[in-house]
Amino acid sequence: MAAHKYIEIRDKVKALYLQGYTKIGIAEMLGVEANIVGYILYVQLKMHLGEGKKPRYTNLVEDMPRQIVNRVITLTNFGYTSREISEDLNLPNCRINRLIQEAKSKNLIKKMV
Repeated sequence: MAAHKYIEIRDKVKALYLQGYTKIGIAEMLGVEANIVGYILYVQLKMHLGEGKKPRYTNLVEDMPRQIVNRVITLTNFGYTSREISEDLNLPNCRINRLIQEAKSKNLIKKMV
């Protein structure tokens, strides 16, 4: 395979991967096969070799855009589940769960309902 074969979607794949999406999720969003996404991530971009690795233990409350954090905190305070919030914001449920846990540990979430 030529290295330039998937150049038009390479940046999109990398951005989605760093946002926390899985290979299968990225493949569904872009309309390609999961093995193509794997090829781009691991052969072309070498994301598994450390420097390009997606962050695992980041401070999501500080790193995510302020308006998304505020929306997640507000919706959680009013009793929405993480699944409902992830569907509303079109973000992975695992990322919303981590954000909620971090916000709870910092006492930013106070259930109103």
